[in-house]
Amino acid sequence: MKIEQTQLIGLFFHTFKLTDNKLDIALHWQGIVVGNPQPEWYLVQLFEWMHGTDSNIQLVNIEDMADWKFYKDKEGFDLGYERIK
Repeated sequence: MKIEQTQLIGLFFHTFKLTDNKLDIALHWQGIVVGNPQPEWYLVQLFEWMHGTDSNIQLVNIEDMADWKFYKDKEGFDLGYERIK
């Protein structure tokens, strides 16, 4: 099933990275997908960890988003955070 480019816009997400010991996975980024300026490229609005306020906007290739956890709404995003923190 192919996902249309614009279907990711508006989805909240969490990303993960290996910890320094390379044995565990930790939360890395949190935010929302806000744009699709070119095929396979997305603008994502990142949120601060402490306050949840907007921080940076990043340009990300779809290939780098393969392991991200997406949520359709803020409620799911908040619940997801509580489960994985």
